[in-house]
Amino acid sequence: KIVEPNQQKYPWYHRKFRRVPTMDECYTDDLVCQYEANSQYDRD
Repeated sequence: KIVEPNQQKYPWYHRKFRRVPTMDECYTDDLVCQYEANSQYDRD
């Protein structure tokens, strides 16, 4: 017997990302926040 998947597979380009704070809302020493803001800017 073969098990059928319960969920459909969606193309990767339909992936939704949560919005993160923009670069001007990040603290100056918060490198993770700055990286995520920069990545979000590149995606947009």
